[in-house]
Amino acid sequence: MQPAHWFDDYFGRELSQLSGGDKFLSPAIDIDETNDEYIVCTDLPGIKKEDIVIECSGNQLTITAERKYENEEGRKQGRRERFYGTYQRIFTLPTGVNTEEVEASFDKGELTVHVPKGEQAKAKRIQIGDAKVNSSDTRSKH
Repeated sequence: MQPAHWFDDYFGRELSQLSGGDKFLSPAIDIDETNDEYIVCTDLPGIKKEDIVIECSGNQLTITAERKYENEEGRKQGRRERFYGTYQRIFTLPTGVNTEEVEASFDKGELTVHVPKGEQAKAKRIQIGDAKVNSSDTRSKH
């Protein structure tokens, strides 16, 4: 049995049909919100920190990552099911975020981007005051 078909019988279908040029990298994204910021997290396994670009322009946040295929000398290429290539996601940010202070970290294959809210984007609690009694109130009271 050829290496490309090793798992076919185990899974009951031809996994070799899943490999090919139509594959793409599309990792799931989590977006959370606190009172002070938006937090964007994604898993980018096998991608090096230096192969990730994060840009903030206007109200758009762009994450671009590239996973490069590096063939070891003397190794014959067999089955390829993992994606190699470029990935990009573009997010439209809410108005009022502070794009000048966006920060990112990358640890153990997980990218985390912190997008701080500007003062105008932060939720504000409105205090309810006491009713004012106005002697010139012309409304009739029943």
